[in-house]
Amino acid sequence: MNQHSTSGFYKASVSKFVLGSLTVSHIALNIGALSNLQKYLVCKIPDSMNKGDWWRLFASKISFLETKDAIFCLVLIYYFRIFERRLGSRKFASHLIAMAVLSGLIEYLMTSLFLMFNTKAISGILSTGPYGIVLPWFVFYMSDIPSLNSTSVFGFTMSNKIMTYLLGLQVALGSSQNFIMAMSALVAGIIVKTNALWVQNVLAVPKWLSKSSHMLLGWIIDSSQPEQGAIGATLDIQRSQQMEALEQYQIQQQTRMNARRLPNQAFRQRIPQRPAVAPEPTEANITLLGDMGFPRQQAIDALREAHNDLSTATSILLRNT
Repeated sequence: MNQHSTSGFYKASVSKFVLGSLTVSHIALNIGALSNLQKYLVCKIPDSMNKGDWWRLFASKISFLETKDAIFCLVLIYYFRIFERRLGSRKFASHLIAMAVLSGLIEYLMTSLFLMFNTKAISGILSTGPYGIVLPWFVFYMSDIPSLNSTSVFGFTMSNKIMTYLLGLQVALGSSQNFIMAMSALVAGIIVKTNALWVQNVLAVPKWLSKSSHMLLGWIIDSSQPEQGAIGATLDIQRSQQMEALEQYQIQQQTRMNARRLPNQAFRQRIPQRPAVAPEPTEANITLLGDMGFPRQQAIDALREAHNDLSTATSILLRNT
């Protein structure tokens, strides 16, 4: 999977809806008469609770107020849409709900503990914005997305994932309340990924609600499959970069495999070799080509022709495009 996939929001309708909604709400709350509503999105512990304004716990997570954080988080949402393609829109939406609930609860508990032991360390104001549906995905991003290539700068090796991490770090270090929220979000991400306390089952979106939402909003938020045929220069460059990264990854993997085969090479030469059977395409390679924007059936055909070699299959698909 690649965060720079050229297929836009194809098979990522929930991500498209979330990104669009947050963009509109942020602009509305910062321009015009609706800017007076910003004060209702601020929740301070324990003042808001003492006044009985518990609703502020939920209102504070409706929209971003800081433009910098809004831009960074919207970019991250676009990057993390790849998980919706892998999980499916219904399960992705269920994860969003579980992450938002858990991160909000953990943030409230952590802030209360800080105030209990040191009231001067923080203001007690909770983070304003739905960070809980963005930052927990870093747990999935760290464990599920491989680093295909890396570069060395001043002696430090940096992978192609470094920019995504820098965006998250910029958000987390924006303020003390953002830092507490970031820590809470990472804990929530771990809980959801490991399905601790069966949160994926308890907070799952019902099928009837998923179908109803799709019938009601699908015609607006669904994106069509990318067109096949003529492609622009930008798309050519992006796919060339993806091919180079895949080739480097394949070379590294082949080198490791050859190193493992050397000790047993002499023994294997004594055994009569049977005709090699063409391997079936693996789901991992099919998914990776699909995330690069190629239709599933074309990806399967190319992998079969290339004997499941990812680099060769990519070359075949680009040649036939």
